[in-house]
Amino acid sequence: MTLEAYVLGTSGSLPLPYRSLTSVLLRHDGKAILFDCGEGMQTALKSLQLRWKQLDLVVISHSHADHVTGLPGLLMLSSQVKRETPLRIICPPEVKQFIEATIRTLGIYINYEIVYTLLNTTATKQDNTPAPHTTLVHQDKHFSIECFCGVHTRDVWGFVFKEHPRPGKFFLEKAIAQKVPRGVLWSQLQRGQSVVLEDGRTIDPRQVCGPVRAGRKVVYLTDTRPIPEFSQVFSNSDLVLCEGMFLREHQQAAEEKKHMAGYEAAELLAHADGVRQAGLLHFSPRYTKRNILQIEEEAKAIFPRVFSCTDKLYIDIPFT
Repeated sequence: MTLEAYVLGTSGSLPLPYRSLTSVLLRHDGKAILFDCGEGMQTALKSLQLRWKQLDLVVISHSHADHVTGLPGLLMLSSQVKRETPLRIICPPEVKQFIEATIRTLGIYINYEIVYTLLNTTATKQDNTPAPHTTLVHQDKHFSIECFCGVHTRDVWGFVFKEHPRPGKFFLEKAIAQKVPRGVLWSQLQRGQSVVLEDGRTIDPRQVCGPVRAGRKVVYLTDTRPIPEFSQVFSNSDLVLCEGMFLREHQQAAEEKKHMAGYEAAELLAHADGVRQAGLLHFSPRYTKRNILQIEEEAKAIFPRVFSCTDKLYIDIPFT
């Protein structure tokens, strides 16, 4: 199964002529999941020639305008194609209210069902500690999405995408030795299912397959101050996409506006176990490309496997 990320934009607060607002499209075996949807996001999707009208899931981190104002246009244009399944939106209650009020006020035509999963602060906080407690908010037969609380000027959530564990490697020589006929029975064993042979024997997948392998993991986190517990959430991730909004010299602005500097994100990553790659995004609109490279340099000095994301960046997430 393919797993790939498209960074649609990397700007925080407001879109720029050369930098769209922060948003990420994750594609898993044909399913499309959009994280955040700021102003003009359908333009960013269109520029990559992606099948954006066939989104399966939209995930919104919080109710600030730069993360939600692209939703009405996206929903409206999605009505131009026939959907056979509902569009699922994971979001704070305020975002649901915003969507429904906008549809009603502007008379937007929607020809498909929208199913909401509302993010509940009380369900994700324990003893006022935002992390590392995570809560399951979506699951299908291939993956799950969990949320966890951040620390911002209003309620904000980060998200963990997790593939379900995969069956172990299939050893055909073991299947032949067990006299399992080629074909359907081999496929069932590869999927982790036991099979019964004509001679009455039951073959367990463990007899012909290696140990179960972990699925891939992606973390998306933006608009928050750093807390040490985030490192636990990041651990064993194949990809972490985390805000690195400010340079070290603008630490005071980060603290006042409850955002994260790039080097602070790197410190969290450095204390996590097994992070394979990490990208910084949600950069302050005050910064030029040169400034963003400085953010990257500050972060790399702490965690070498980090990089600064750019708009339209494609990231392949292979199996390990």
